Amino acid sequence: MRIFTDTEFTDFRDSELISIALVAENGAECYGESSDFDQSLCSDFVSDVVLSQLGMPAGRSMPYLELQREVQMWLGRISRRDQPVVCYDFDCDLKLLECLLGGELPPGWKLENIWSKLS
Repeated sequence: MRIFTDTEFTDFRDSELISIALVAENGAECYGESSDFDQSLCSDFVSDVVLSQLGMPAGRSMPYLELQREVQMWLGRISRRDQPVVCYDFDCDLKLLECLLGGELPPGWKLENIWSKLS
């Protein structure tokens, strides 16, 4: 089962997580926003475009540690029998997901960079 992930983050240099979305092929979804990222680290693009989109949907903003627990629990419900493959299109997305997990993905999970498959 493929799980697609995408993040928003402060800047390419100082990449602090703003939000993360995970969507599995079975339709399961996880979305959350960190409420305690450092806005002073945001690039002009993030300040102008991304920040105005936060809060939609409502109720998904939480402190980073709570977001971390929520993502870990969501991923923890996925069985290795499903042969999970985390798909990402930018290395920073993977790095920020691994930070939320406190390290690498669980044993038996695979990774796939799908950048070259996007048109």
